Amino acid sequence: DIDDELPKLLGFNEEAIIGNYIIADALKKFNELSKLPDKDLTRAKLFEICPSIGIEFADYYLTNIPEQPSYPERGEIFQPYQVRGGRDESDNQIDPSNFVTKNCLIRKIIWAYTTYKTDTSVPRIGYLKIEMMDGNIAEFKRSKVERQIAFSDVLHVLEGAYIITTFQMSTDILRLRLCGSKKAEDFLAAFDYYSLWPISDSAKALLQTEAEAARKMRSESDMYMELP
Repeated sequence: DIDDELPKLLGFNEEAIIGNYIIADALKKFNELSKLPDKDLTRAKLFEICPSIGIEFADYYLTNIPEQPSYPERGEIFQPYQVRGGRDESDNQIDPSNFVTKNCLIRKIIWAYTTYKTDTSVPRIGYLKIEMMDGNIAEFKRSKVERQIAFSDVLHVLEGAYIITTFQMSTDILRLRLCGSKKAEDFLAAFDYYSLWPISDSAKALLQTEAEAARKMRSESDMYMELP
């Protein structure tokens, strides 16, 4: 415990020490990378320098949401959500979870914004289709399409490995944020490297199956490209 108290006893700012170390370490890695020719900047080389470099993992704000902590009393929660597709739209469910389960894992999400007030800074989603990794599909759309409040015929798509981390819906979807990767292997690597949420064994197994299928597809594609 004395190690934890030592900076304070010596009159040093502990946060500054940690911050300076992180910045110095990041600059060191950046300098190493900047000296390499482009041809040497391979994925393997990036992982050799630092396991976290080269992992594509990000937040995706499908609606305009400020970066802020959770406010459960306002229905604004930042955590994994489980998606369960029913026989019809009224049976579909999106519920918060304390950890990532296989019911959280999304392979593909398609959405369209409403056409009402298209210049607004807080667009609403009027149509949403979620294709889960386990094969289930959940679809949400306005139950009553009015002349001025329909959803656009322009569809937006994300494919890869994603989970919903913020969701709020009334007639339309008001808040929707996801996090994830374009590749399941990057999603797994991010959860191994960062302290995000616990992930169930069944979810890990599903991601590993998805990653293996993608690697096999890429390998077959590369073989096809090499054929004379």
